[in-house]
Amino acid sequence: MSLAQGRKREDMIEAFLLLHFYQPYDQEKHIIDRVLRESYLPLINLFRENPSLKAIFNISGSLTKLLLENGYSEFVDGLKELLISNQIELTATSMYHAFLPLLPEKEILRQINLNNDFYKQLLGDLYLPSGFYSPELAISEELLSVVSSEFGYTWFACPKLCVDEKVYNPNLLYRHKSTGSFLFIRNKEMSNTLLSGYLRDERAVDSVIASSADRKIFKWYLAMDAETFGHHRVGYVKDLQRLLLSEEIHTSTLKDCVSQGPLSEKTVDISVRSCTWSNTEQDFWLKNESGEVYVNSFSLWKDNDNPIHRSQWELLDYVLDILNKSSKEENYSYAREVMDYAVSSDQFWWASAKPWWSIEMVEKGAYLLTSVVEMLHTKDSEEYHKAQALYQEIMRNVFWWHRTGRSKNLGITPEERGHGEKKDPMLLRTSPEWFNQIMLELEYEMLRAEQTKNYELAIKWRDAIYKLSLMNDDLDVLHVVDELWSFRPDPWNTTLVKPFLEHDWSEFSDFIKKFLIYVSSEEDLLYWKEHKKPKKHQSISL
Repeated sequence: MSLAQGRKREDMIEAFLLLHFYQPYDQEKHIIDRVLRESYLPLINLFRENPSLKAIFNISGSLTKLLLENGYSEFVDGLKELLISNQIELTATSMYHAFLPLLPEKEILRQINLNNDFYKQLLGDLYLPSGFYSPELAISEELLSVVSSEFGYTWFACPKLCVDEKVYNPNLLYRHKSTGSFLFIRNKEMSNTLLSGYLRDERAVDSVIASSADRKIFKWYLAMDAETFGHHRVGYVKDLQRLLLSEEIHTSTLKDCVSQGPLSEKTVDISVRSCTWSNTEQDFWLKNESGEVYVNSFSLWKDNDNPIHRSQWELLDYVLDILNKSSKEENYSYAREVMDYAVSSDQFWWASAKPWWSIEMVEKGAYLLTSVVEMLHTKDSEEYHKAQALYQEIMRNVFWWHRTGRSKNLGITPEERGHGEKKDPMLLRTSPEWFNQIMLELEYEMLRAEQTKNYELAIKWRDAIYKLSLMNDDLDVLHVVDELWSFRPDPWNTTLVKPFLEHDWSEFSDFIKKFLIYVSSEEDLLYWKEHKKPKKHQSISL
């Protein structure tokens, strides 16, 4: 057991890791097999093998149900074991991953109750959630009020942008003004650093911890998809283990945090603005064609400028209205069950085209909704024909967007397109000395990634070297050099390789020598150093 996980020091970082487990309720078995083997079971075993580690798990009941239906009882057995040992805290949530802020109150409560009932039956007294996780970390004042008044949960997980940047402090605990519930604000910077794969390198772990200590950040409220570890990033569970077992880190659950005694000195009372963990600040300062500022917090799920979204929500509202009037119909119970599946957030997300797009997922959601009406009304009824008309409208727009290419371009802003104009390649807009320095920096990151067996990242930096050399960076939305600076936790433009002209020719690898400009021999390098300019400084053009 490390010192960090045994006895907590005052100067240690306290990490609250919330892992969000999710797959669609009807995910294909071969994908479930992979996710379970690559991610879910290795994560369970990580905590089993390190009994001092703690975390918060959010697992929609539909996923656990799907795992059991596919014969994966070992996952549930592991879950029970970790709950008994008090290593994990299991949150309340929506049964079928519904986008709760956009649903009527009745449907919000039903989704949560379905999830609670499922886990109470499965886990018994082991299921005692004190906190709540809304899918997509979607939050609003109305949702907090509805859930708090009905269930009285102690805490809610929230995205960073729900709080004003002026009062945000990563070390603080927040409390909702209206309900008194604690709000755990996700540290977006630290969560994204972990998500990026950067921490595969042990030196990167040390750097991130040191940087956090230098900025006096001693609380890490982290939230991310569980599938990041092992499924999206192969073998990343081992790197998570190295981070969490660092002697500078102590892991806790949020339940433990709020039960530590008086918290008034560490707590700030706030109201929240509606947002998700996908939002950026610009979503709150958008301008329409008239120049008026408007907010578009939930645009990936309900964008008023998206005709597919408009028809999807019109269909959902219409079907809910029919369902609520049909409680005495013979097939009501079955129709009600199908509706529970049909409110899943996936169909809306895949219709956003920002950039997520799937004709199949959109059609499946619309078909499920119309099938609810078909269970309750005959095919010659007005209700059935209206539902079918909305279904057809959704699919007409889907195919029109797909054929015209709008689904590929909607998520790209004019600024990202460069207003249709190419940008000069870096080789043409920077000094030769700085260009060569960047090539050395990229090679450094490539070799560092190779040493840690992060071959995916090594290939990324290798390809960046080729791209800059071939001047194929003129249409980059996010330039490879900006990616380099963003990747490093140091201040922007911080080099890790000594200056290009301080090198001896023998220090350059045979690989990188092929990409350095205006220097192809030791003689060229010596001339450059002596005359402060390259020997063959001919112009370069496209």
